Amino acid sequence: MTAVRRKPSKIFTNADYSERVPLWRALAEFTSEDLDDGLKANAAVINKFKAPFVTYYNRESVIGLIAGTLFAFSLIGVLIAGRSVWQIVFTGLLVAMLLIVVASQLWRYVRQYGRKTPSAPLELPHASDPHFDEFLGLLQKETGPGAYAFSRFSNRRVPFKRQQFFGRLRYFLLSEHSAERAMVMRFGSGLSLPADIFLRREQVDEMIATRRKKRLGGPGRNAKFRYIDAVIALIGDPRVGTLDLRKRTESVSKVKDWLDMWFKEHLDESGEIPRRDQLKEYAVKIVDHLEKLRPPENR
Repeated sequence: MTAVRRKPSKIFTNADYSERVPLWRALAEFTSEDLDDGLKANAAVINKFKAPFVTYYNRESVIGLIAGTLFAFSLIGVLIAGRSVWQIVFTGLLVAMLLIVVASQLWRYVRQYGRKTPSAPLELPHASDPHFDEFLGLLQKETGPGAYAFSRFSNRRVPFKRQQFFGRLRYFLLSEHSAERAMVMRFGSGLSLPADIFLRREQVDEMIATRRKKRLGGPGRNAKFRYIDAVIALIGDPRVGTLDLRKRTESVSKVKDWLDMWFKEHLDESGEIPRRDQLKEYAVKIVDHLEKLRPPENR
């Protein structure tokens, strides 16, 4: 795909970003033609949901710090205790602290990526945002722009795999603040620093140009996926009548499964189907509509 260069703008003429662009800045440019407005809009999205995740991360960091400190003291104790009962005590403490540190790191990874490397974007534990999802959707593609960071101990580029944008807390990768990026940068990538993730300038320009072309399509343009056809196909489906609307989360999940199955059974020439998180909006609307139609005693 040929890169499209944008006309020079007084907003984006900073020489520091002439060749490589941090993801947080790229998202701001992608969100708005005014960089400051884009940064404010993106920060507002993250600020809405970040509080509980920051709290969990800080608590785990404190526990990890305490365990790491006790591990170091225990190691010293084992070395100087000699053959005595204290050596047994320090050895036990050493093993216990090591297990706590390892368990803490594993738990963080599982909470973000699940028990194994995900093959598709995981459902978000917070409200979604169309700009974030559209931007991340490009990074999640096998043919998408290749993001990268720089190694701590050298100027070597460390490429990011697209699966690293599948995690539940992937929005934090797009934060302007390094402390927030640190919560997710150290997992799955082997990076231990709240470093910036970069894209090449021509890639960012191309992403923005492609998005603007879609906007110019205006009202009446064809949707990428046949959502309306999929929803209509569920009308009259006997499975809909079996939904227990009192269990809303379960009902939404089942409808998403049915929509996902429909798209898989009706593949077009592109062979593409929407992600499960893209189906959630339609599943929720279907369940909402069913709740309005059914009398209270049958819900």
